[in-house]
Amino acid sequence: MEYFLEAVDYLQSVPNGNRGRVGVVGSSKGAEFAILLAGLSSDVKAVVAISPYNLNIDANLLLRGKSYLKGFRITKESMNVKIGSDGIIHTWGKENFFHWDHPLILPIEKKAADCLVLLVAGDQDGSHAHRSAITLSERARRLDCGNVYTLILPGTGHIIDPPYHAFQKSIMALNPLRKTATSDTLLNMPYHFGGEAWWTARGATDMWKRAREVLHLKLVQEAGLPHDTAN
Repeated sequence: MEYFLEAVDYLQSVPNGNRGRVGVVGSSKGAEFAILLAGLSSDVKAVVAISPYNLNIDANLLLRGKSYLKGFRITKESMNVKIGSDGIIHTWGKENFFHWDHPLILPIEKKAADCLVLLVAGDQDGSHAHRSAITLSERARRLDCGNVYTLILPGTGHIIDPPYHAFQKSIMALNPLRKTATSDTLLNMPYHFGGEAWWTARGATDMWKRAREVLHLKLVQEAGLPHDTAN
Protein backbone atom coordinates (compact mmCIF):
# COMPACT_ATOMS: atom_id res chain seq x y z
CA MET A 1 0.00 0.00 0.00
CA GLU A 2 2.93 2.37 0.49
CA TYR A 3 3.31 2.41 -3.31
CA PHE A 4 0.03 4.32 -3.51
CA LEU A 5 0.86 6.48 -0.49
CA GLU A 6 4.07 7.54 -2.25
CA ALA A 7 1.93 8.58 -5.24
CA VAL A 8 -0.17 10.78 -2.95
CA ASP A 9 3.01 12.35 -1.54
CA TYR A 10 4.27 12.97 -5.06
CA LEU A 11 1.08 14.78 -6.04
CA GLN A 12 1.54 17.02 -3.00
CA SER A 13 4.97 18.02 -4.30
CA VAL A 14 3.81 19.06 -7.78
CA PRO A 15 4.25 22.82 -8.32
CA ASN A 16 0.92 24.66 -8.12
CA GLY A 17 -0.70 21.48 -6.86
CA ASN A 18 -3.62 21.59 -4.46
CA ARG A 19 -1.97 20.38 -1.26
CA GLY A 20 -4.11 18.32 1.07
CA ARG A 21 -6.69 17.60 -1.64
CA VAL A 22 -6.16 14.47 -3.71
CA GLY A 23 -8.77 12.63 -5.75
CA VAL A 24 -8.50 8.92 -6.52
CA VAL A 25 -10.36 7.02 -9.24
CA GLY A 26 -10.09 3.22 -9.38
CA SER A 27 -11.86 0.43 -11.26
CA SER A 28 -12.37 -3.18 -10.16
CA LYS A 29 -9.29 -4.13 -8.10
CA GLY A 30 -8.21 -0.51 -8.41
CA ALA A 31 -11.46 0.51 -6.73
CA GLU A 32 -10.46 -1.56 -3.71
CA PHE A 33 -7.12 0.24 -3.53
CA ALA A 34 -8.84 3.61 -3.88
CA ILE A 35 -11.13 2.91 -0.92
CA LEU A 36 -8.25 1.61 1.20
CA LEU A 37 -6.10 4.61 0.31
CA ALA A 38 -8.79 6.95 1.62
CA GLY A 39 -8.42 5.26 5.00
CA LEU A 40 -4.64 5.62 5.01
CA SER A 41 -4.24 9.24 3.91
CA SER A 42 -6.24 12.19 5.17
CA ASP A 43 -5.11 14.06 2.06
CA VAL A 44 -7.50 11.97 -0.05
CA LYS A 45 -10.69 14.01 -0.23
CA ALA A 46 -12.53 12.29 -3.08
CA VAL A 47 -12.79 8.67 -4.22
CA VAL A 48 -14.63 7.30 -7.23
CA ALA A 49 -14.69 3.51 -6.87
CA ILE A 50 -15.91 1.87 -10.08
CA SER A 51 -17.14 -1.74 -9.93
CA PRO A 52 -15.62 -2.36 -6.48
CA TYR A 53 -15.61 -5.59 -4.54
CA ASN A 54 -16.54 -5.28 -0.90
CA LEU A 55 -13.75 -7.67 0.13
CA ASN A 56 -10.02 -7.60 -0.53
CA ILE A 57 -9.87 -10.14 -3.36
CA ASP A 58 -7.15 -12.76 -3.60
CA ALA A 59 -3.85 -11.22 -2.41
CA ASN A 60 -2.91 -10.32 1.14
CA LEU A 61 -2.10 -6.61 1.41
CA LEU A 62 1.01 -5.38 3.17
CA LEU A 63 1.75 -1.99 4.65
CA ARG A 64 5.38 -1.23 5.46
CA GLY A 65 6.21 -4.91 5.50
CA LYS A 66 3.38 -5.91 7.83
CA SER A 67 0.03 -7.54 7.07
CA TYR A 68 -2.67 -4.91 6.61
CA LEU A 69 -5.64 -6.85 5.22
CA LYS A 70 -5.93 -10.52 4.36
CA GLY A 71 -7.15 -11.52 0.94
CA PHE A 72 -10.22 -13.59 0.09
CA ARG A 73 -9.17 -16.44 -2.18
CA ILE A 74 -11.59 -17.04 -5.06
CA THR A 75 -11.97 -20.69 -5.98
CA LYS A 76 -14.82 -22.77 -7.37
CA GLU A 77 -15.28 -24.09 -3.86
CA SER A 78 -15.29 -20.75 -2.05
CA MET A 79 -17.73 -19.05 -4.44
CA ASN A 80 -21.01 -19.97 -6.10
CA VAL A 81 -19.57 -20.13 -9.61
CA LYS A 82 -22.16 -20.62 -12.36
CA ILE A 83 -20.87 -21.93 -15.69
CA GLY A 84 -23.12 -21.73 -18.75
CA SER A 85 -23.54 -24.33 -21.48
CA ASP A 86 -20.98 -22.34 -23.49
CA GLY A 87 -18.32 -23.13 -20.87
CA ILE A 88 -18.10 -19.51 -19.75
CA ILE A 89 -18.50 -18.28 -16.19
CA HIS A 90 -21.61 -16.11 -16.08
CA THR A 91 -21.81 -15.17 -12.41
CA TRP A 92 -20.33 -15.86 -9.01
CA GLY A 93 -20.85 -14.81 -5.43
CA LYS A 94 -22.15 -16.47 -2.27
CA GLU A 95 -24.63 -14.74 0.01
CA ASN A 96 -22.17 -14.58 2.93
CA PHE A 97 -19.75 -12.71 0.63
CA PHE A 98 -22.02 -9.65 0.71
CA HIS A 99 -22.21 -8.94 4.43
CA TRP A 100 -21.40 -5.56 5.93
CA ASP A 101 -19.33 -7.00 8.81
CA HIS A 102 -17.48 -9.72 6.88
CA PRO A 103 -14.00 -10.10 8.50
CA LEU A 104 -12.25 -9.31 5.19
CA ILE A 105 -14.43 -6.36 4.16
CA LEU A 106 -12.78 -3.12 3.10
CA PRO A 107 -12.70 -0.77 6.14
CA ILE A 108 -14.45 2.12 4.38
CA GLU A 109 -15.18 3.68 7.79
CA LYS A 110 -11.48 4.56 8.20
CA LYS A 111 -11.66 7.33 5.62
CA ALA A 112 -11.55 10.95 6.74
CA ALA A 113 -14.96 12.41 7.58
CA ASP A 114 -14.63 15.03 4.83
CA CYS A 115 -13.66 12.50 2.15
CA LEU A 116 -16.49 11.91 -0.33
CA VAL A 117 -16.77 8.39 -1.77
CA LEU A 118 -18.85 7.55 -4.83
CA LEU A 119 -19.42 3.81 -5.35
CA VAL A 120 -20.39 3.04 -8.96
CA ALA A 121 -21.52 -0.32 -10.37
CA GLY A 122 -23.70 -1.80 -13.08
CA ASP A 123 -26.76 -3.86 -12.16
CA GLN A 124 -25.82 -6.48 -14.79
CA ASP A 125 -22.31 -7.01 -13.44
CA GLY A 126 -21.53 -10.75 -13.54
CA SER A 127 -19.33 -10.43 -10.46
CA HIS A 128 -22.11 -8.62 -8.56
CA ALA A 129 -20.09 -5.45 -7.95
CA HIS A 130 -23.44 -3.68 -7.53
CA ARG A 131 -24.12 -5.85 -4.49
CA SER A 132 -20.62 -5.10 -3.22
CA ALA A 133 -21.27 -1.36 -3.58
CA ILE A 134 -24.53 -1.67 -1.68
CA THR A 135 -22.79 -3.74 1.03
CA LEU A 136 -20.06 -1.12 1.47
CA SER A 137 -22.71 1.60 1.62
CA GLU A 138 -24.56 -0.35 4.31
CA ARG A 139 -21.35 -0.70 6.32
CA ALA A 140 -20.78 3.04 6.11
CA ARG A 141 -24.34 3.71 7.27
CA ARG A 142 -24.20 1.24 10.16
CA LEU A 143 -20.89 2.66 11.37
CA ASP A 144 -22.01 6.30 11.02
CA CYS A 145 -19.55 6.94 8.22
CA GLY A 146 -20.96 9.78 6.15
CA ASN A 147 -20.24 11.08 2.65
CA VAL A 148 -20.60 7.67 0.98
CA TYR A 149 -22.90 7.52 -2.04
CA THR A 150 -23.89 4.73 -4.42
CA LEU A 151 -24.67 4.96 -8.13
CA ILE A 152 -26.13 1.78 -9.68
CA LEU A 153 -26.31 1.91 -13.48
CA PRO A 154 -29.04 -0.08 -15.29
CA GLY A 155 -28.07 -2.59 -17.96
CA THR A 156 -24.39 -2.01 -17.29
CA GLY A 157 -21.67 -4.59 -16.67
CA HIS A 158 -18.35 -4.60 -14.85
CA ILE A 159 -16.20 -2.72 -17.35
CA ILE A 160 -17.33 0.91 -17.15
CA ASP A 161 -14.62 2.57 -19.19
CA PRO A 162 -15.15 5.81 -21.10
CA PRO A 163 -17.84 5.13 -23.73
CA TYR A 164 -16.55 3.61 -26.96
CA HIS A 165 -13.02 3.59 -25.59
CA ALA A 166 -10.75 1.20 -27.53
CA PHE A 167 -10.68 -1.30 -24.66
CA GLN A 168 -14.44 -1.07 -24.23
CA LYS A 169 -15.04 -1.73 -27.93
CA SER A 170 -12.61 -4.66 -28.03
CA ILE A 171 -14.17 -6.55 -25.13
CA MET A 172 -17.67 -5.94 -26.47
CA ALA A 173 -16.61 -7.57 -29.75
CA LEU A 174 -15.56 -10.76 -27.99
CA ASN A 175 -19.11 -12.06 -27.69
CA PRO A 176 -21.83 -12.18 -30.33
CA LEU A 177 -24.48 -11.68 -27.63
CA ARG A 178 -22.95 -8.24 -27.02
CA LYS A 179 -21.94 -9.17 -23.52
CA THR A 180 -18.61 -7.99 -22.19
CA ALA A 181 -16.23 -10.86 -21.70
CA THR A 182 -12.63 -11.43 -20.74
CA SER A 183 -10.35 -14.12 -19.35
CA ASP A 184 -10.61 -14.66 -15.62
CA THR A 185 -7.08 -15.48 -14.54
CA LEU A 186 -8.16 -16.46 -11.04
CA LEU A 187 -10.13 -19.45 -12.25
CA ASN A 188 -8.37 -19.74 -15.61
CA MET A 189 -11.69 -19.69 -17.43
CA PRO A 190 -13.41 -17.18 -19.75
CA TYR A 191 -15.85 -15.02 -17.84
CA HIS A 192 -18.79 -12.76 -18.72
CA PHE A 193 -18.44 -9.34 -17.14
CA GLY A 194 -22.05 -8.64 -18.11
CA GLY A 195 -23.87 -5.66 -19.51
CA GLU A 196 -25.26 -4.79 -22.92
CA ALA A 197 -23.09 -2.62 -25.18
CA TRP A 198 -25.50 0.32 -25.52
CA TRP A 199 -26.40 0.43 -21.83
CA THR A 200 -22.77 0.08 -20.75
CA ALA A 201 -21.76 2.97 -23.02
CA ARG A 202 -24.61 5.11 -21.65
CA GLY A 203 -23.72 4.10 -18.09
CA ALA A 204 -20.10 5.04 -18.65
CA THR A 205 -21.19 8.45 -19.94
CA ASP A 206 -23.35 9.04 -16.85
CA MET A 207 -20.66 7.74 -14.52
CA TRP A 208 -17.86 9.95 -15.84
CA LYS A 209 -20.12 12.99 -15.58
CA ARG A 210 -20.87 12.19 -11.93
CA ALA A 211 -17.21 11.40 -11.24
CA ARG A 212 -16.15 14.76 -12.61
CA GLU A 213 -18.73 16.50 -10.43
CA VAL A 214 -17.43 14.73 -7.31
CA LEU A 215 -13.81 15.56 -8.07
CA HIS A 216 -14.63 19.18 -8.94
CA LEU A 217 -16.62 19.65 -5.75
CA LYS A 218 -13.98 18.29 -3.38
CA LEU A 219 -10.80 19.40 -5.14
CA VAL A 220 -11.81 22.72 -6.66
CA GLN A 221 -14.97 24.26 -5.18
CA GLU A 222 -14.31 23.43 -1.52
CA ALA A 223 -10.73 24.61 -1.92
CA GLY A 224 -11.97 27.96 -3.21
CA LEU A 225 -10.07 27.60 -6.49
CA PRO A 226 -11.19 29.12 -9.80
CA HIS A 227 -13.54 26.82 -11.69
CA ASP A 228 -11.19 26.58 -14.62
CA THR A 229 -8.43 25.12 -12.44
CA ALA A 230 -7.13 21.92 -14.02
CA ASN A 231 -5.10 20.52 -11.08
